[in-house]
Formats: sequence, C-alpha cells, structure tokens
Amino acid sequence: MKLCNTSLSLALKATKRASSTISEILKMTNLTDIVKAVIKDCLDNVKTSMGQLQDSLAAMGQLDGIDKEFQISNIQTWMSSSITDDQTCSDELDEMNLDATIRDQIRKVVLNAAMVNSNALYFVNKLIY
Repeated sequence: MKLCNTSLSLALKATKRASSTISEILKMTNLTDIVKAVIKDCLDNVKTSMGQLQDSLAAMGQLDGIDKEFQISNIQTWMSSSITDDQTCSDELDEMNLDATIRDQIRKVVLNAAMVNSNALYFVNKLIY
C-alpha cells in the first residue's frame, strides 16, 4: 500500500512539473495563435490528468470497508484515463507540426509523467485486497 501511495505521489509530482513547464512555454511571446491554442489544449489535458491523479491519491488514503474492490477499480480507471490524457497531449503536438524545440520540450515532460503514472498503475494493479 505504501509503495502505491509513494508511486502515485511521484506521478502527481511529474504531472505538476509537466503542467508548470507547459505554462511557462505558453508565456513565450513569439508563439502564433494556432500554436498557443494547441499548447493550451495540451495544458488542459495535463491539468485534467493531474486532477485524476489527485482523486486517485485521495481515494488511496480511504481504502476500507466492503467496497474496497470498487474503490480500487475507480483508482485504476482514473489513473488509466490520466495516462490517456497525457498521450492525447503528445499526439496533438505531432499532428500540428510545432517547432521541434517546443514540441520536444513539452513531449519530454508529458511522456515522463505518463511513464511514472504507468509505473504507479502497475503497483495499484498488483494490490491484493
């Protein structure tokens, strides 16, 4: 259980770092409106991902009772959805032909967040209840 909480906390931290990096890139003044829109959409996906991880972490702290299996199922769903949101962000960057430096900078932090989340999900999936 402790390993699940720790890995989930690390996933949330990585996602917050991705959100912060993307927010900083959005502040650049040389971005076109289209590029800003793509990056903002990516940021929205990452923020949604962050919320799902926060919900998962909160639920991990309240695992008890007869509906424990249902609670873990919810956590698994939120974490999987969070990974999908991160992947959607990365896919959008590919589709819009962004500047390679900006694209790679965003992709690096977003895919790192997804990878850490995936590792955390592995531990949650192995929980015995």
